[in-house]
Amino acid sequence: MASSSSDSLSEGKRTIENKAQWHEMLNNECLLDGFLALYNECTHEHLLKIRHVASFVNKYDKTVNSAKSGRMKVSDFEMTTVIGQGHFGEVRVVTEKSTSEIYAMKIIHKAQLLSQPEISFY
Repeated sequence: MASSSSDSLSEGKRTIENKAQWHEMLNNECLLDGFLALYNECTHEHLLKIRHVASFVNKYDKTVNSAKSGRMKVSDFEMTTVIGQGHFGEVRVVTEKSTSEIYAMKIIHKAQLLSQPEISFY
């Protein structure tokens, strides 16, 4: 089947018609990831003692819970076959429960990964 420039990329229920929309969606996902990471850091007990931090957490509590409920989770998939295994994890064939779409999911063992002296996260 030949593809043309008018073909669209499909991601779940959303259809992305062009490259600009694709990049905009990726940028929005990155912003959401950053916002959720900031919110999660601010929920630490010692930070909640700071008035402005507590105000931020209270203000965005419902928004964050709504955003988290709409994101994909491991529980949205049915695990089937292991198709690859490496030092830090494995790759499995999974089926999305809501759409029956089949994907490959990489599962990384975080503790094992962080125990390696040459691995660092910023």
